[in-house]
Amino acid sequence: PPQTRRSTSGGFSLPTPTMSMPGTLRNMKTKCFGPSKMAHDPLEAQRLEIGAYDNLLGLLVVAVNNTQSALELLGTAPSQLYEPLTCFFPSDIPSSMAVNQMCGKLKAFEGNSKNAIAHLHQALQLIQEQQAENAKVRDAFKARDLAWQTQSHYHQKVDSLQDQVRGGSSPKLSEKLTRNIAKKQDSERAFDRAMAETGRLAEGVLTMKWQRTAEVLSKMCRFYMSMHEACGGLASGLRDVADQLVAPTSAEAMRRKGQELADKAKERVNNVGKNLRDKFGWGGGDGGGGGGSEPAAGTPGGASGSRVGSYSEGPGSASKPFGAQAADPFGFAGQRPSPDRGALGSNTSVECGGGAGNPGGWGQFPSWPSDGGGGGAG
Repeated sequence: PPQTRRSTSGGFSLPTPTMSMPGTLRNMKTKCFGPSKMAHDPLEAQRLEIGAYDNLLGLLVVAVNNTQSALELLGTAPSQLYEPLTCFFPSDIPSSMAVNQMCGKLKAFEGNSKNAIAHLHQALQLIQEQQAENAKVRDAFKARDLAWQTQSHYHQKVDSLQDQVRGGSSPKLSEKLTRNIAKKQDSERAFDRAMAETGRLAEGVLTMKWQRTAEVLSKMCRFYMSMHEACGGLASGLRDVADQLVAPTSAEAMRRKGQELADKAKERVNNVGKNLRDKFGWGGGDGGGGGGSEPAAGTPGGASGSRVGSYSEGPGSASKPFGAQAADPFGFAGQRPSPDRGALGSNTSVECGGGAGNPGGWGQFPSWPSDGGGGGAG
């Protein structure tokens, strides 16, 4: 509370303000904004040097993490191709052996890259240890600044109380001055301890910073050495595989294999046509019969230009063309008659002569027995 001074007339004068900032407000300000930095700090150079050291360690962490992520991606990226490639290149394909060798070497590289990552883990652990030591130094600087702030507070308070005592003292004011002088002495001793501890920690970190950072760089060098060895073996092995994949003998063998598969596919198509002819009795005679269309002279199998056949939809109906084209090996370029008799009418007969797209010269489609149609010429 403010001290009052007794006047010479026996009354009381106005209270003299002796309050400094209350401790609660001072503590709240310190929590929100941190302690005030020490003016003319003798350890300011060490503080700046440790800040630069922290920045370098942060950059090393980023470099190590990015390198590790990139290597993990590089090693595991081809793994999803191994099974599809093995299925795509079966054992009877000439290049299957080279593909299997490539997959095996990439798998080995993935394992070697995991071994190399162990050096990065060790480097990261060393960096984290140094960062923890630097964090202790930063905390020590904060504690030292707080001790200096407390000491400055009691210095100012004691000076203010001493000025008041010189103007007129009271037992309560004298007691307060004595109490704050003791707090001032305690704060000075606390500040001296904090100053000594901060200097000791800062000196220890700064003395070892080059050696500790060199250990981190050594781990990174060992990582790149392991990667060079892994990549060297991979390069020599993949160079031989790459030559095998595009070797003339392999390329010619793969071309022959592709031609063989194409021939087999063509043969299967021809077998389908043969089975259809055998099943429905489509012959390969000299020309089509019935249906009302006569073959033109000089055309094989009764073909007449682009119109090689016709079909009738019943008595008195006109014949409609049913020609074969080059892209229609069965002569079904027109509307193919449906086996459903209702779709074509009664007495339906279809004749199909040989042409450019119907080299077999198949004869007339067979009429259904219930219609009494004539059979094919073949």
